[in-house]
Amino acid sequence: MTVAATVAIVFGVVIFNVFLVQSQFQLERLDAEVTAERAEYERLRLEAARLSSPERILDLARGRLGMVEPQTITYLTAPAAAPEADGGQAVLDWAEVKPILAAE
Repeated sequence: MTVAATVAIVFGVVIFNVFLVQSQFQLERLDAEVTAERAEYERLRLEAARLSSPERILDLARGRLGMVEPQTITYLTAPAAAPEADGGQAVLDWAEVKPILAAE
């Protein structure tokens, strides 16, 4: 009876150690995956920063798209509309706005 109990206990300890080693292997595999994914994330962040740099965008616009710098820059400003009596914003008709913009 004690021999059977001792064998059962030893067998239980061996099985526990097998599960423990398997879990350790799985944790090491997951840790390696996390490390690889972090490296990929950093690589992609650097790539996104490189692709969105203003210098690169200007080079593409000039080179591939044929865009050029404007000779002059014109800013258009809309006239301020007077508020209506009910507190809302007055809406200007296009016929009122066109002469103002053409003058500028």
